[in-house]
Amino acid sequence: MKRNAVIIALGTKYNICCDISLLPDFLNYVMKDEQHRKEIKIIFSQILEGLRTKKYGDEPYGTKSMKPFKNRDNDRIICNVAKRPNRKQCIVMSEIYLQKKSDNVNKVLNYRYKIVSRYEYEIIE
Repeated sequence: MKRNAVIIALGTKYNICCDISLLPDFLNYVMKDEQHRKEIKIIFSQILEGLRTKKYGDEPYGTKSMKPFKNRDNDRIICNVAKRPNRKQCIVMSEIYLQKKSDNVNKVLNYRYKIVSRYEYEIIE
């Protein structure tokens, strides 16, 4: 099943996209308070420039995740990497997983990574 994603930030190395079904939840998450906006802005700027960071990294099944408050709320924004021939790769934010409790990847989160890795995206420009 194809899902749709819209580009929300253009970068030199990657484009950041958001799954259309996640967009309202993502906006609510970011607009929660000034700290959320600041953390997302920092993560976006690092990804768009292709920099390595602890707030964004590899996860099981070829997925990625953004980790805005790694030592506090420990939220995750689970991302799928959409590779497009002759174009920039797109980092597609697919799901938000709030308040990860353990140090390891638990069964529920691991299952979410597996599902997100199977998503196929059509990027709307």
